[in-house]
Amino acid sequence: MPREFDLTPRRVPRIETPLRRIVTDFPVPESLPVLEHAADRGLAVIVMRPLGGSGRTSAIRGRMARGQAGPLTPANLLRYVLSCPAVSVVIPGARYPDRIRVNVAAVESFVPMSPAEMRELELAAAALYD
Repeated sequence: MPREFDLTPRRVPRIETPLRRIVTDFPVPESLPVLEHAADRGLAVIVMRPLGGSGRTSAIRGRMARGQAGPLTPANLLRYVLSCPAVSVVIPGARYPDRIRVNVAAVESFVPMSPAEMRELELAAAALYD
């Protein structure tokens, strides 16, 4: 069943906490408990640069151009993040219009990843990012 996204702007209360920002890598399975812990305490989990930033994205796009991407594609990285129930908001980069279109298409056709798909992506990312 596809996940529905509500684009209605909302006001949220400001939460004062010593943990204003947690930086963690994606897709790394060790990150998920940290995000779930924050969400369980009522904190919004905002994932910025879910594709790994320009250096990692360039490496992924290079592999895609050579036909070597496997499961590690920008659309699947976005899908991975959206498959995490603890995530409140995802903010990918918006520098290039063609990439924005790809991101929008990934969200419009979103189907949550299975645990097996998530693990496959984690292993592919670990091999690329090491």
